[in-house]
Amino acid sequence: MFSFNTSLFYSLIFTVLFSTITVAETQSFIKEYLPDLRQKTSTSTSTQTAPKKTSKPIGTISITGSKTFETNKIIEISKLKKGSTSTKLSLSRAKRNITNLGIFKKVTLNTKEKKDKIDISITLVENPIVSEVIIDGNTTLTQEYLTHHLKSTPNSPYNLSHIRNDIKFLEKAYEELGFLEAKVYNIERPKTSNSPLIFYVGEGVIDDISITGNIKTQDYVILRELDLRPGDKLTRKHLRSNIRKVFNLSYFNDIQPSIIPSETPNKYLLKLNIVEKETSGAFTLGGGYAPNSGFNFFSDLYWDNIMGSGQLIMLKGNFGLGVGGFDNSNSTYQFKYHNPWAFGERRSFTFKTWTTSGSFSAFDFGSQDFSFQSQKRRGVEVGIGIPHTYDIRSHHNIKYESVSLDTTNLSYNIYSYKFNLSIDKRDQNQNPREGYYHNISIEQAFKFRMKAIDFTQADLTLRKFFPIGKKQTLALKSSFGYIRSPEINNEDLFVAQYYYVGGSRTVRGYADNDPFAYGNSQVLSTLEYRYIISPTITVYSFVDIGFANQETLDDNSIVKHDITDFKEYKISKGVGLKFVVAPLGPIKLDFGITETGIGRLQVNLGYSF
Repeated sequence: MFSFNTSLFYSLIFTVLFSTITVAETQSFIKEYLPDLRQKTSTSTSTQTAPKKTSKPIGTISITGSKTFETNKIIEISKLKKGSTSTKLSLSRAKRNITNLGIFKKVTLNTKEKKDKIDISITLVENPIVSEVIIDGNTTLTQEYLTHHLKSTPNSPYNLSHIRNDIKFLEKAYEELGFLEAKVYNIERPKTSNSPLIFYVGEGVIDDISITGNIKTQDYVILRELDLRPGDKLTRKHLRSNIRKVFNLSYFNDIQPSIIPSETPNKYLLKLNIVEKETSGAFTLGGGYAPNSGFNFFSDLYWDNIMGSGQLIMLKGNFGLGVGGFDNSNSTYQFKYHNPWAFGERRSFTFKTWTTSGSFSAFDFGSQDFSFQSQKRRGVEVGIGIPHTYDIRSHHNIKYESVSLDTTNLSYNIYSYKFNLSIDKRDQNQNPREGYYHNISIEQAFKFRMKAIDFTQADLTLRKFFPIGKKQTLALKSSFGYIRSPEINNEDLFVAQYYYVGGSRTVRGYADNDPFAYGNSQVLSTLEYRYIISPTITVYSFVDIGFANQETLDDNSIVKHDITDFKEYKISKGVGLKFVVAPLGPIKLDFGITETGIGRLQVNLGYSF
C-alpha cells in the first residue's frame, strides 16, 4: 500500500507540472474565455478621447425644375442655410420637407464637396398642370360651391397635400348635411399637363331595402310607411324620419337599421331589423260590484293589425244588473273599424256604431247629484282622415245619434259634422320624450228636424314634451272647451252634452261620479314628470288643474264662474303607474290627492274608444 500510494503521488505532481507548462505555451484558458479588463478599459478610454469627424459648412444651394414655386420659398422650406453645417440628417430632412409640398413628383438632392465647403444642388420635377377641377357624382351640392372651397385649383400643378385636404373637405361637407355613406371613392390625377383633376364622389345611394323579424306584420304594411326608395340618398335625418314612421305603427318594440355595401359599387342595402310585440290585440273580461250601481260585467276586444294588414277592430260590451230589483239594469255595445290606408296613402276610413239602453248614472239637476236615469242612445259615425303632410292631418266625421231621456220624457237627434286638425311632432307616439302634439276640433250640429238640437262645440288640446334625461321627460297638457247653442241653458236637454270636471280622466283624486264643476266651458291642465322604465312600464308624478263654469254649492244652488276667476280652479296631485299587460292592454293606476287632502286610487283599464 505504501509503495503504491507513493508512486501515485509522484504521478499526480508530474501531470500538474506538465499541464501548467502546456497552457503557458499556448494561452491561458482564462484569457481565452474572459475579457482582459485592463486592456478593455484602456481601449474604451482611447475611443472617448478620439477626435470626431466634422462636416463642412454649406456653400451654395441651387434649385432647378421649379416653374410655379419660388426658389427662395423652397430653400426656406428645406431648412437648409448657407454657412450652416451639412449633415446626413439635415439633407434627408430637406428632401422630405420639399417632397411634402406635394407638387413635385421627383426630388433629387446632390452634394459637391470642395476644400472648405459643400455645394448642394436640388433638381425638381413638377407634377402636371391641372386644367380644371371636376367633382363627378355630386347631385346635392353644386360644382361651384365645392370647387370654390377646394385647395386644388386650375392652372397649377396637382398637389398631393391639397388632394388629401380636399378629400377630407368633400366628405365632411356631406357629413354635415347628414349623409351617412357619402365618400370620395376615386381620384383621377392628370397624367400630362393641361388635363383635369377629377374627384369621384359616391353619395351613399340606396340599392335596395329589406326587412327581417316581422312575423305577423305583412311587408307591404311596413314598406308603405317608408318614403325611402332605391335610388335615394341615405341621410341621417331621412333614415330617422322613416324609422319613426314605422315605429309609430305601434306594432313593434324595436327597430334597428343596418347599412350594408351592395353588390353594386358605391351603393348600399338598407336592412330594417324589427322586433315585433308579443301581441297586437287584447281581450278583456271582467266585472265588479258597487252599492249604488250593483253588479257590472264588461268585455272588450281590441284587435289591431288584423292578419298583419294594419287594420283595427274594437268591440266593447257592458252589462249591468243594477240594484233594487234590477230596475236600473243597462247594456252598452260599441263597435269600431279603422283602416289607415283605405283610400291610398295614409287616407284613413273609420266606422263606429253604438247602442245603449237602460238606467245609467247621470247628473240630476234637481237633486244636484248623480242618480239613475233611463235613457236610450243609438248612433253611427263615419270618418275620413286626410294627410296634408305626415305630421299634419285632418279628420272629417259625420255623426247621427238618437237620444231618448225617458226620465224627463225628452228625446232629440244629433246630426253633426266634426272637423279635426292635428299636428304631431312627437319623436314617437307610444312613450314620447320630446316634441309636441296639438289638435283642434270643431263640431257643428244641424237642426235638420224639429227634434234635432243645434250646437257648436270647439275643443283645443295642446301637448308638449320636454326631455330631461335619457328616460325622463316632462309632459304638459292643456285642454280648452266651449259649447255654444241657443238652447244651452236647457239643462235637462244638455245634461249629456256638458263638460264635467273632476274624476280619473280630468282632475284625478276626485270621484268619477261626483264632479266638482260642469258647464258649457272647461279648462284642464296637467303636468307630469315621467320616468320610462321600459316600453311597457312608466312611472310618473302629476299635478292636475281643472275648471268648468258652473258649480253646485252645498245648499244645491248653482253658481256660474268666469274663466278668469283663477281661485275657482281645483288642483290635485299624486303619483301613477302605467303598464301594458298582454293581452289585457294598458292599465293606469293613479293615486290622487285633492285640495281637501282626500286621497283616492283610480284605475283605467283597456284602450280608449
